[in-house]
Amino acid sequence: MINPFIPVIIFSLLLGVAIYQILLAIGFPLGAAAWGGLYRTLPMPLRIASIFSAVILVSMGIVILQHTTVIEPFLPIPIHSTLWVFTAFLGLNTVGNIASKSKTERLIMTPVSSILFLLCLWVLLGYQ
Repeated sequence: MINPFIPVIIFSLLLGVAIYQILLAIGFPLGAAAWGGLYRTLPMPLRIASIFSAVILVSMGIVILQHTTVIEPFLPIPIHSTLWVFTAFLGLNTVGNIASKSKTERLIMTPVSSILFLLCLWVLLGYQ
C-alpha cells in the first residue's frame, strides 16, 4: 500500500476548502477570498455555486483516497481518468486565483490551489 500521508493531506485541504464553501453558502461574510472577492456575503447564485463547489471538492478528496487505495473504491467511475480531470481543474483554478482582482483571494487561495494541484500531480505521476 502507498504511504497514505500525501493523500490524507490532500483530502484534508480539500475538506477545509469545502467547509469554507459551505460557510459561504449559508451566508457567512467570508467572500473576500472567493468568487473574485466581489461580495463579503455572497448573493444567492454564488451561494448555490458554493454548494456545488463543496460537493465537487469532497468528491475530489474521495477520488484521491480511492486512487491511492487509502479507502476501497466504491464510486462507479474510472478513478484514474477522473483524477486527471480534477487535477486539471485545480491547475485552472490556480490560474484563476492568480488572476483574481481580490488581493485576499490571490494571497490565500492561490497557494492552496497550487499546493493541491502539485500534490495531485505528484500522486498521478506515481509518488511513493
